[in-house]
Amino acid sequence: MWALGDIVGEYLLKHNANHEAQTVARNVFGDELQPIDYTAIPFAVFGSPEVAGVGAHEEALRAADREYATNTYRYEDTARGDAMHAEGFVKVLVDMEGEILGCHIIGPDASTLIQEVVVAMQAGSGTVQDIRESVHVHPALPEVVQRAFTGQFSPGGSSQHHHHHH
Repeated sequence: MWALGDIVGEYLLKHNANHEAQTVARNVFGDELQPIDYTAIPFAVFGSPEVAGVGAHEEALRAADREYATNTYRYEDTARGDAMHAEGFVKVLVDMEGEILGCHIIGPDASTLIQEVVVAMQAGSGTVQDIRESVHVHPALPEVVQRAFTGQFSPGGSSQHHHHHH
């Protein structure tokens, strides 16, 4: 019995169903069964502003009492973001070894900017180095992602905040 798409109930997104379909096809026709890899399934909301993300949310990391660090960089602090009068930010969540746990973007072209992070998490080493060490076009918008991954991270989590969401 194989299931894919919304019925699985994991990620109700068209591109995720495509990803599941690829895994189903590999499992039906291949020699070795592979689980579906959900580590880097991005999402985007095409509102105004755009919202996009991949990986863990801060609330989930806090709830799991996971040690992590976070950094946020604003669009308007880059040359292109400033020229566009763009408002928004890129927020990065990493573990203590620099592994990317999640990234969330609110602002112009968020749905496009998240892709670099997905590639780093899925096909790269999955660490901040993947993005830090890549040359970014100046003064293009992806610099806001690069700087969010390059700046000074602050410790997040239970030691610092106690938020209770009901």
